[in-house]
Amino acid sequence: MLRTQISLSEEEYQAVKQAADLLSIFLAELLRRFCVMYCQLMIHNLE
Repeated sequence: MLRTQISLSEEEYQAVKQAADLLSIFLAELLRRFCVMYCQLMIHNLE
């Protein structure tokens, strides 16, 4: 597993944290899911 660090504004953090809470998942899991979905979308658009 690789680790990375990101910087979010307080507003960005609160929005992402709220979304994760609504899904009952950890913030890190929400960001992982978003990254996978974003990469799949980008690959699809390049084909």
